[in-house]
Amino acid sequence: MANGFDTMTFVDFGGEVSTLRVKSAEYTAANFDAQAALRGAFESAVVNMTTISPVNAWSYGNEVPGSEGGAASPYAQREMKWQINYLDTDGKMRHFSIGCPKTSLLDPNNKKFARIGDGSTVDNFVAAVEAYILGANGGGVDVKTIELKRGGK
Repeated sequence: MANGFDTMTFVDFGGEVSTLRVKSAEYTAANFDAQAALRGAFESAVVNMTTISPVNAWSYGNEVPGSEGGAASPYAQREMKWQINYLDTDGKMRHFSIGCPKTSLLDPNNKKFARIGDGSTVDNFVAAVEAYILGANGGGVDVKTIELKRGGK
């Protein structure tokens, strides 16, 4: 099965642009409705983990309308981000990042990580990631941690 890519573009409070690009299954006539539903759940989960909404998104060359304008919160800065660390089916740890994290989702006992395992917004995000995105070799992913990163890459 061929793989596709989905892209979401965000604009932070200072007007800086960041992009999230993930691999997903190819949309076909047979799976279109299911893939579209998974994509919608993934995008909603991303938005719920951040202080911003995407200004646009692309899926298979088709623009998916997003919000107008950028972030309203001065805390929405792309230099601070969630780094999503996952185990790929090839046994390698990999990651992707999302800027402008909602820091209220940090684990109160370990402020370096989002709190996974309490049936919250974070768990919904993990479920959406694992259901929708594909790893480097086209297999599924297993989210292990969501780490808060500050400044630079």
